[in-house]
Amino acid sequence: MVNLIWLFYAAVSLFRFLRVGGKYLIIRKRYNIGIVVRQNGIKWNLQPESISPFTMFRTVYIGREAFFDENSPLRSHEMVHARQLHSIDLLFAELICSFLWFHPVVFLFSRYMRDNHEYLADQVAHTDKQGLIDYMQLLSSELTRRYDPAFASYFQNSTLKKRIIMLTNKKSTGGNRWYYLIVIPVIGVLTLSFQQPLVRDMEPAPLVSLKSGNNGSFPGKSEPDIPSRFPLDEKYKTAVTFTYNKEANHPITGEMMTHKGIDFKAPRGTPVFATANGVIVTSEYHSRYGKLVIIKHQEPFVTLYAHLDDLMVAVGETVKIGQQIGTVGNTGLSTGSHLHYEVRQKEENVDPSNYY
Repeated sequence: MVNLIWLFYAAVSLFRFLRVGGKYLIIRKRYNIGIVVRQNGIKWNLQPESISPFTMFRTVYIGREAFFDENSPLRSHEMVHARQLHSIDLLFAELICSFLWFHPVVFLFSRYMRDNHEYLADQVAHTDKQGLIDYMQLLSSELTRRYDPAFASYFQNSTLKKRIIMLTNKKSTGGNRWYYLIVIPVIGVLTLSFQQPLVRDMEPAPLVSLKSGNNGSFPGKSEPDIPSRFPLDEKYKTAVTFTYNKEANHPITGEMMTHKGIDFKAPRGTPVFATANGVIVTSEYHSRYGKLVIIKHQEPFVTLYAHLDDLMVAVGETVKIGQQIGTVGNTGLSTGSHLHYEVRQKEENVDPSNYY
């Protein structure tokens, strides 16, 4: 009788283990039919059809339309899964369930861990109040897509109602926090040991490097080649939302940061002007800065204009002070329409307010 019980246990365990291997083969099949794009340490596998995005290790499987939508919260959501390697936790949970399938607690543990991953990614993927409304609509629309049978982290999840409640809940009061301090030790062993802090793996805002190969020539020294003009219309000089060298938590990622420029609030489409004569060395989309323009002026000055809506100049182009180079936007890691403006001297950031 004992041998039969062990035989039954081994058969079920083997079946569940082979099932995990089958799921992995399905993911590999998906990988082979997609086009791989590497971006900021993450592989984006662009699928030929519209699918519900999912992540396996550092690879995000996503439809081409969703990938090329720069403002899509799908991208931010899946980037959290990829950077925090949530699929490793899920794979480990699947293997535990394969061998401890007779114990209901392991399945509850696996489900709660997946839910926790989704809550973490949701907190990063939505931004302001309007962004939250759009994001909840996106959650609902994903119900029309089909699942990919994978043990990877995927955007669509059966806990849709719980996720919306988590996004809209207010923060706990001081009294409730004491209650949670009593409960946390009980559930902490099951969850926190597999959870990576949200800030740890989020890369810091990089200092954008200047690109080589610029063929433009600088204007004559008789013209103003040092940053001296305000980058917007003068009426926005007082519309400062974030000052230079201010230390605060990033409104999207939550990481502690030192602000190396000045943010000016302005409507989308507001003209942005070059603050001195120079040559365009960068005009492109950046994962954090959004649509970005960098101008190299008379040595040793460089100015940076970020989160733009339109780019109106190309690399190598010579511009004059006051020339429009783009428009204010809300691209990249941004919570609202504004211009992020930096001045760099000898590759070090300086206070932009001293140069207009």
